Amino acid sequence: MREPNEAYLREWWRHDSRVARFQARRLSRGVVNEAELFSPEELARDPFRQEFLRQFGMGAFAAQVVTPLPKLVVSISVQRALARGPFEPDELELLAALGKHAARAVTVSLRLAEARSCEQTLIGALARMPCGALVVDDQRRIVFMNRAAENSMGDGLLSMRGELRAASAEQQPLLERLLNCAQRRSEAGGPLALPRPSGKKPLLLQAIPMHPAHSSEDIEQFLVGRPNVLVIVVDLEQEQEHSPVEALRLLGLTAAEARIAALVGSGHSRREAAEALGISEWTAREALKRVFSKLDISRQSQLVKIVHRVSVLTTSPTIPPNGGSYGA
Repeated sequence: MREPNEAYLREWWRHDSRVARFQARRLSRGVVNEAELFSPEELARDPFRQEFLRQFGMGAFAAQVVTPLPKLVVSISVQRALARGPFEPDELELLAALGKHAARAVTVSLRLAEARSCEQTLIGALARMPCGALVVDDQRRIVFMNRAAENSMGDGLLSMRGELRAASAEQQPLLERLLNCAQRRSEAGGPLALPRPSGKKPLLLQAIPMHPAHSSEDIEQFLVGRPNVLVIVVDLEQEQEHSPVEALRLLGLTAAEARIAALVGSGHSRREAAEALGISEWTAREALKRVFSKLDISRQSQLVKIVHRVSVLTTSPTIPPNGGSYGA
């Protein structure tokens, strides 16, 4: 069938009268055959039948039409040899039975493609997170790690033969308890402050279960090595690479007001912010007055909360394709 397939894809698909008839009848399910769609007179003057199919020895056709997903109609067709005449009733019954299996196969393929697309989208999002993000499977193996998580490895956390472990043997039980609680969807796991051998501030860890709460245990026992837990890592020693200035401008602040708000909201004093921006303390005080008025707040603690919340909207720099490790 290679030659007729090539000819069809090259030119004859434009003249396929069967597709036009399917669309005209709005067929969406069931078995249809040539005799139901065309009269003998129509077949006799149909170029697709007389010029294309005949030259390759093909005659009658039948098709199982299915709608595996909303707005998606798929035709699974079979072509009969020209010398054999029309399809027999028992052959159409067989096609109907086989069509159900084919429809399920099409649905599974589409769902898998959708899942792969979703997976790549989530991987891209995790790669751009300013904090560390690791995905581990049910064997504690790391299946994904973004750049921020890579920068935190070696002091507090380790990857030993691909497995996520605490850098200190004394802290390993704490990490295992955190991951176990996430796998069991227990709230007792809480966030964890993981001490670091270097004496730096501890890593803050939160484990989030990735499998649905309603998943079947009968099926789970056969699913080994699947992504299981998302681990968020906050390294207090890492400098923030991104500024919330643009996010603050969305709230109506000018560029200058957003810059002073970002500094003061990040914990700097008014004097420190003025020095960092090269302005007088009086200018900084007047700018903060306008910031408080526009944001309808009256205390610096409220500004700190706002800056903290809008920080999730900060724009990440362009991440190269290897911005994270997948399948480590």
